[in-house]
Amino acid sequence: MAQNKFGVLDAVGHAVLFAKANWKSAFGALTLVAVTTGAAFAAPYLGVPQMTLPAVIASALAGCMAYGALYRRAFAGEHPGDVDFRTGPGGLQWGKPEWRLLGAGVCLMAVIAALMLTAFVVMVAIVLAGGGGPVLQGLSPGASPEAVSEALVKVLGPQPSALLSLVVMAFFVLVLWLGLRLSLYQAAVVAEERITLFRSWTLTKGRFWLVFASTVLVSLPSLTASAVTTAVESALGTPGANGAPVLPLGAVLAVSVLTALVAAYVQLPLATGLYAQLYRRLRSDAGQRA
Repeated sequence: MAQNKFGVLDAVGHAVLFAKANWKSAFGALTLVAVTTGAAFAAPYLGVPQMTLPAVIASALAGCMAYGALYRRAFAGEHPGDVDFRTGPGGLQWGKPEWRLLGAGVCLMAVIAALMLTAFVVMVAIVLAGGGGPVLQGLSPGASPEAVSEALVKVLGPQPSALLSLVVMAFFVLVLWLGLRLSLYQAAVVAEERITLFRSWTLTKGRFWLVFASTVLVSLPSLTASAVTTAVESALGTPGANGAPVLPLGAVLAVSVLTALVAAYVQLPLATGLYAQLYRRLRSDAGQRA
C-alpha cells in the first residue's frame, strides 16, 4: 500500500528540489567535474587523443568528490554529529565517503568488464564458426566498427549475422538493466558507510519501472545535450583514424562546454537527488515489508 503512494513524478520532483537546494554546496567539486569532462570530450577533436584517458580518470575522481559532497548533504540528517557527513568548502574534500564511492565504482566496472569479456568471447566464437576468421585477420588495426561489421556481413551467412546482432543487442539490454538495478549503490554506500553494490539490487527488486522512468525523466538534460552533440558531429565530422575530419576549434569548444556544464551542474545534482530519494523511500518500503 505504501509503495503505491510514491510514483515517478514524486521521485523526479524530489530530485529537482534537491538539486536546486544543494548544488551550490558542491560548486567547487562540480566545477572540477565540468573541467575534466570537457577536457575528456575535447581531447580527440583537438588532436591530443592521448590526453583522453588521463582526463577520464580525473573526471571519475572529481565525480567521486562531487557525489560524496552531495550525498553527504542528502544523508547528513541521518548521521547527526558525524564528521564524515560534513561537506567541505565547495564540496572540495576527500574522505571516507569518497574512498568508498571509488571502491564501489571499481567493483561495478569489474562487473561490467566481465560482462564485456563474456560478450566478446561469444561474438568471436560466432564469427569463427561462421568462417569469418580470415576477415578479422585481414582488417587493419585502425578499422572502424562499421568497416568490421560490413566485412563480416559479406562473409557470414544471414543466420550468423543475425545471431551476432542479437548478442550485441542482448549485451546492451543486460547492461542497461543491470545499471538500473544497481543505480542506488552510491546512495547506499554513503548512507550505510560501507562498500556495497547489491544493497541496491535488493531495494530495486520489483521496482524496475519506477527507477527506469524516473531515470529517463531526470536524464532529459543530458539526453538533449547528447542530441545536440550528435547533430554537430553529423554536420561537421567526427575525429578518428585514417584522416577522419576534425571539428573546427569553435565547434569543439562550444560542444565540449555544453556537454561539461550540463553533466556537472545539472545532471549530477539531479541524479544524486533522485537516487538518494529512491534509496530512502525503497529502504523504508523494505523495512515495512519486513
